[in-house]
Amino acid sequence: MNAATIPPQNLVAERACLASQMLDSSSVDVVRQFVCVDDFYSDIHRILQRSIFRICDDGGELDTVTLAADLESSGNLAEIGGAAYLIEVLEAVPHSAHAASYARLVAESSRRRSAIAIGRELVKQAFDATASEASLMESAVTAALKLSELLSRVERQRPRPLSEHVLDAIEGYRTGGAPSLEWGLPEIDRMIGGVMPGEMIVIGARPSHGKSLLGLQWLDEASKKGIPGLMISEEMSAASLATRSLASFSDIPADEWHLRSGKLTHDSKQHFSRRAPVVIAEKCATVAAAERAIERAVRTHGVRIVAVDYVQLLSGEGETREQRVADVSMRMKAAAMRHDVVLLLLAQLNRSIESRDNPQPQLSDLRDSGGIENDADVAIFPFWPFKFDDTYGDSSEYRVYCRKNRNRGIREHVIKLRIVPERQRIEGIESEVPNDF
Repeated sequence: MNAATIPPQNLVAERACLASQMLDSSSVDVVRQFVCVDDFYSDIHRILQRSIFRICDDGGELDTVTLAADLESSGNLAEIGGAAYLIEVLEAVPHSAHAASYARLVAESSRRRSAIAIGRELVKQAFDATASEASLMESAVTAALKLSELLSRVERQRPRPLSEHVLDAIEGYRTGGAPSLEWGLPEIDRMIGGVMPGEMIVIGARPSHGKSLLGLQWLDEASKKGIPGLMISEEMSAASLATRSLASFSDIPADEWHLRSGKLTHDSKQHFSRRAPVVIAEKCATVAAAERAIERAVRTHGVRIVAVDYVQLLSGEGETREQRVADVSMRMKAAAMRHDVVLLLLAQLNRSIESRDNPQPQLSDLRDSGGIENDADVAIFPFWPFKFDDTYGDSSEYRVYCRKNRNRGIREHVIKLRIVPERQRIEGIESEVPNDF
């Protein structure tokens, strides 16, 4: 085979792409944006990439040991040259900083091979004297569509000027209204003006003040509009979340559930039949695992809104507690932008708020990190006066304070709602907030 007939390939880039993922598992999500397994020219590299994706999809930790074990269990370790080849690949690059660049090179060679294959098939049919002109023209149209799809992959990956994004936004308004996601509670929607994909909304509160409830309710509201969601739950089990959800849509009192399971099943089927899925990921423990959970949910369920409950329970990198929490916040914000999802980042507030004469929450009350307030696009703080002071007159009064709205400005600093604990719901009301707190 002479040089002119060797398919386009870049084995150096393929090894560098694989090495980047082996050095830093967070690079797997980056690589996925540009390539799939079949984009690799080398059979060995396809086997390695398939194994890397499989480990990460199953929630495992990626390194040479786990990769060798996975390859051994699938019967492919000897085929790729044993553990020695893994070490050879690992030494292809010193760090993972350029993973995206390597992946782009792999994707480019793959597209060129595809273009050649499309062209060769069309030429083969053109030389076939038995093929009718009509079938040849049909094949030419099919080839053009395939080439157009290859071009669109390039277009999706290239940096685009602001003017094109503005035109996209205008088209969104023309075809379907504002491209923002609203909460479904008019008071909150008016306060923050909806949120956009890629934004991180921090919901900060002391324990038992309803931050999880707000997060779940927003996921439910989005699912009712056909928008799939993901709850990364570090504090509550899936069973606890199921109980809360059941209380929110069934009018049967909880103390009668064991007597009316048939009606509960009917209510559940009716409720979820009209909604997009909300996926639950329990006990990720590390920010790396949370990143993988988001990537999987986006890829397999088309998730567009994610809630993390809560940020201080995820483990990040850093020498101090503040640095580790800041790392989690920064990487969750990056994940929101990378996957173009709305991210609800639930957070605990410092205990010191409970000893203040004025308990109104502030940005500085976010526990363990100033990084959270810096990364947040929107920061809201639910506050239940009765939980703060059980002598407070109205036990159902509920407030939400807005302390940051980077992209739209704060339209209202505080709004008043109503909490219904037995139904696990927040309800809107149209009235003024008193000044006694």
